[in-house]
Amino acid sequence: MVESLIKPLSVLQSRSIVHGDIKPSTVFISRMGVYKIAEHNILGNEMPSYYQRMSGFEGIRTYLSPALMTNLEIGELKPAHNPWKSDVFSLALTFLHAATLSSCDHIYNWSNFTIDFNRLNHQLEFVKNKYSPKFYEFLKILLSKEEHERPDFLQIEKMIESKDFKQAKIIQRRLIQQKTETQKTMSKLETIRETLKSKEIDETEYENQETYASRRSKEEEPNNFNNTQNTQIGRELIVNEPTQQESSDDVLKKILP
Repeated sequence: MVESLIKPLSVLQSRSIVHGDIKPSTVFISRMGVYKIAEHNILGNEMPSYYQRMSGFEGIRTYLSPALMTNLEIGELKPAHNPWKSDVFSLALTFLHAATLSSCDHIYNWSNFTIDFNRLNHQLEFVKNKYSPKFYEFLKILLSKEEHERPDFLQIEKMIESKDFKQAKIIQRRLIQQKTETQKTMSKLETIRETLKSKEIDETEYENQETYASRRSKEEEPNNFNNTQNTQIGRELIVNEPTQQESSDDVLKKILP
C-alpha cells in the first residue's frame, strides 16, 4: 500500500502537481490488489476538504496538516504551506487509519483548530506493537508536527527504493540541519543589515557636522577680516599716540613733512 501510493504522488510532485485532499475516501483498491489514489471530486465534491471546512461544512472527514489547520483558523484562502508536505501528513494519517482500522478524526479539535498529538501518538503505539518498530518510526516521521522536519514524496520514494527506513531519520536530520543553517544565515544577514544601517547613520551625522563646520567657517571669514583690520588700525593708533614725555609740537613734527 505504501509503495503503491507514494510512487504516483512522487510523479505528481515531480511535475509540480498537488493532490490537496488525501484521505481514506480517495484511496481505492483494484481487483488485482493494487492501491489507487483518486481526485477528491470523484465522489462529487467540487471543493477539497480544506475549502469545504472553510465554507462551514461539518461532519466531513478531513485529514489536514498542522499548517493547514493554522491557515484554516484565520480563514486564509491561499494557505501558506508546503502543499506536498501537507499531503504527506494526510497520507500518513490514511496509512494509520488503515493499519489500526480506526479513524483519526478524534485527534482534531475543530473549535480551536488544533491537533491533539498525544492522541495521535497513542494510536501510533498500536502500530508499533502490532507491526514493526521500523514502520512505526516511518509513520512517526511522516507525521512530524513541524513541516520542515517532514519529508516530501520525492524524498520518501528514495527511502522506499533503498528498502531501509533508517533513511527516514537521516533525511529528517538533514531537513532539521538545513532549517537550522537557514535560521543562522538569516540571523547573520540581519546582524549585517543592522550594522550597515548604524554605520550609514554615523556617516550621515559626520557629513552633517562637517557641512555645518564648513558653513560656520565661511560665515566667520568677513568677521575675521574686519577684526584683522581693526587690530592693525589700533596698532597704528597706539604707535602714533603721543607719550607723556612728547609735546604736541613734537608729534606734529613726526607726522608732517
